[in-house]
Amino acid sequence: MKHTIAGLNEVVQDLDETGVELCLENHHKSQFQFHDDYAEIMDALADTKIGITFDSGHFHSSKVDIAVFLQTFAARIRHVHLKDHIGTQAVSLGSGEIALPQIIRQLKNNNYREYISIELESNIHNNEAAGNQALLSPDYADIHVKDSYACLQNLIDQA
Repeated sequence: MKHTIAGLNEVVQDLDETGVELCLENHHKSQFQFHDDYAEIMDALADTKIGITFDSGHFHSSKVDIAVFLQTFAARIRHVHLKDHIGTQAVSLGSGEIALPQIIRQLKNNNYREYISIELESNIHNNEAAGNQALLSPDYADIHVKDSYACLQNLIDQA
């Protein structure tokens, strides 16, 4: 992690003059996946503009306590990738096991006013291998997007 922090520090110094802000996104089975990884980086680079892109699916896959993470790093979260999972498999928003209402409520309570992206993932290779043509059709993608948007709108209205 020491080399990563040194590299990030160099990049941030170059970005200071541009107004561009760098955000680190968590990924399951990567260097940035656990609460402690972010604590080490954010502590070492406390005086920088490095932010966090919070990805609900990857944190769920890594079994991170999402509520604790959102509370601890509220001031550093600049972007949210909202998705749902069952285990490590991405599913349609609202059909998985991630506590999406609590995430939206906590973001609201943290006065989060930045972007939320609905991140739609499908395991296209498994669908092809299984012969599941319905999940590969453009109509499915349209329905998936509409349903996910409606789910997010409902989550926001309920928060």
